[in-house]
Amino acid sequence: MNEDATLRIIMDIVLTISVIFGWWFVYIPLGLICLWFFPYYAEFIALGFLHDALFGMGRGLGIMAYAGTLATAAVAVIFSVGKLVVRWK
Repeated sequence: MNEDATLRIIMDIVLTISVIFGWWFVYIPLGLICLWFFPYYAEFIALGFLHDALFGMGRGLGIMAYAGTLATAAVAVIFSVGKLVVRWK
C-alpha cells in the first residue's frame, strides 16, 4: 500500500474517533487539512452526516437537523474550487 493511502486511512480513523466523541475542535481543522491535501475527500461529508446522526438530528428541526451535513458539503465544494484556483496559477 502506498504512503498516501496509509495516511488517508489513519486520518479517517482519527477523524471518525473525533466525531464519535464530539471533538469538533479536532475534526474541523484536520478535516480541512485533509480536504486540501487529499483528492476527492468525500469522507468529510460522510463524517458530517455521522455527526448529525449522533448529535444534531432531532424531531421537529426540519432542515436544521442536517446542518452539519450541509456545512461540510459546502466547505468541501469551496475547498475543491479553491484548490483548482490556487493550483492553476
